[in-house]
Amino acid sequence: MFMARNAFINSKMAAAHAAYAFSDVAVSCAGNAGPWKELDEKEKNLYNQQVKIIDMPGRASAGSAVYGALKSGAFASAFVEPHDLLRMLPKLYRIAGENLAGVFHVGVQAPCDESVCNFGDVEDVLASIDSGVAMLASATAQEAMDMAILAHLGAIYGNVPFVHMYAACKESNADLMEYADMAKLLDLENISYVRKKTFHADAALQGRTAQKSLYRKIPDLVQRYMNDLKAATGRSYNLFDYAGAADAETVIVAMGSDAAFAEEIINKLNAGGAKLGLINVRLLRPFAGDKLAAALPASCKRVSVLDGTTELSYREPLFSSVYEALKDSGVAIAGGRYGIGAKPIVNGNKKNLLLSPVANDPRILDVIRSVFEFPNDRVLIANSLFADNIAFGIGMNLALTQRRDWLAAEVLFLAENTVYPAIAEASFAWVKAQDHPAESRVTGDKVVDSIAFSTVCSTCMNIVSMHDFLTKVAIWVFGGALCDAKKDLGALLSTTENINILLIGSECEDKIEVPTGAHMEKICVKDHDEEKVLEAFAKAEAHSGPSVLIIAKAKE
Repeated sequence: MFMARNAFINSKMAAAHAAYAFSDVAVSCAGNAGPWKELDEKEKNLYNQQVKIIDMPGRASAGSAVYGALKSGAFASAFVEPHDLLRMLPKLYRIAGENLAGVFHVGVQAPCDESVCNFGDVEDVLASIDSGVAMLASATAQEAMDMAILAHLGAIYGNVPFVHMYAACKESNADLMEYADMAKLLDLENISYVRKKTFHADAALQGRTAQKSLYRKIPDLVQRYMNDLKAATGRSYNLFDYAGAADAETVIVAMGSDAAFAEEIINKLNAGGAKLGLINVRLLRPFAGDKLAAALPASCKRVSVLDGTTELSYREPLFSSVYEALKDSGVAIAGGRYGIGAKPIVNGNKKNLLLSPVANDPRILDVIRSVFEFPNDRVLIANSLFADNIAFGIGMNLALTQRRDWLAAEVLFLAENTVYPAIAEASFAWVKAQDHPAESRVTGDKVVDSIAFSTVCSTCMNIVSMHDFLTKVAIWVFGGALCDAKKDLGALLSTTENINILLIGSECEDKIEVPTGAHMEKICVKDHDEEKVLEAFAKAEAHSGPSVLIIAKAKE
């Protein structure tokens, strides 16, 4: 039986209720912690874990944190403002190009007077329309939760990132779905195969052809989960929902809050004898033109498309999509703009993100490279292809920690419930040694050996599929040059995460404040000074919490 609790809630919190359930890692940016701080952080997600939550100091770095988490096989989501999404565009292209299951929930303003409108907000979101993300829109708190559920399911099983636009200033009653019921929409038994371990060298946008194949399947996948949601809750959604007169000759096409606002007006006019209809676009990208045509009444002669943005070089995105779908249907098509505010805003002078220089002298780098060349339990994260490697590394470290915590729970469950003494002994030994690099490797191998041939135990299969995580490794994030990394160090050092950052200093006099609980060391090295560097690495790794190691070339 479907269970829900009714609440008067804003759209952001309604969406966050669903996002928390489906996420391993949750990110916000620039102090806009938003919904995460208002949720019960003791509540567990659908994977029976507390979500790892981080507030990044910069908008671009928040995108990198999401990207880093996704690269490690986590399900990551973020709540951002429209202008935040603009700064994340390089990451969106990257995430979509690698078919990673991220979800970005973006609050856009509902129709309002210009005194409270954020100009250009929808334009900022639609700037990402060509990145390869799928786009859903909602208008009310109830729709915000439901579309958030659909976005996460679509991302997880479609291997395509989603952007969910919700009405930021909307408050209304909503039936909040219990997590136990959400879990029925998710195939928890087989969730491991969905998670992609991509902890390897980057492949820059090489899978665009494969991405198109996945992208084309999204409309049918989303409709499938819309049907599942209806079966669970009774609330009906389609890719294009029609409202209004059954014999309407004029139909308005809109999405999100624009559609909700238009529906109110249409209902009033139809009550006075008009014959108007409305198409509420739920899924903007990918745009299923055949489904739009099927949703129109046979009596339709004219379509008027309302876009929440203005384009300088070509038609607006919703209009152009509708036009391509209906241009041969004999229906007259007109376009218009609505809800932009007092005037349209042209966003220019976007600052490009460039890869920062690492060091002035490559021989500093030779010493560091030697530390990672011999076999060890030390991992270097160094290739986000953006200047904000620290944010990328924080996201990846959160995801690795979250996945390893889940693995530890699986091993403990196996140890306590197996009927085989050898499996129990090996599992308990690993649980005891899981935080020790060498011991966790040895005991982890014994766990895998004891269960490797089991094909009926789902817990055993989960553990085998994640055997690489049984060994405790020291995570090192290569943050590049100190002068370029200072903006993200504050976020790192204020956390309790056990992560290590490696920076290159131009000289040994670089100064940075170290809060209580964090470790920082600066060393000056000469050529072939590996012993000194190894000692510094070991000291940082022994610290439980964030550590920063700054290496500079010794002065001659």
